Amino acid sequence: MRVEHWLYTIPRRLRSLLRRSQMERELEEELQLHLEQKTEQGIAMGKRPDQARYEALRVVLQGNKGLVLRHVRNQEQAARVG
Repeated sequence: MRVEHWLYTIPRRLRSLLRRSQMERELEEELQLHLEQKTEQGIAMGKRPDQARYEALRVVLQGNKGLVLRHVRNQEQAARVG
């Protein structure tokens, strides 16, 4: 391949990687916020903090954080394409 091609392609790929990393951080922060809110709601309803946190994890992450993250990523990709 020509040098001009690489001079164009490399910066684009680096930006893409950085955006993906930023998106992952934002997604993690958003999930954490939802967990904290659900935990606080449970405590306000009279549950012990550990019990409220467990229930928040179960409800928000549906028992599988990786699956939830993958689902959200897929939804975001579909929104960008569609």
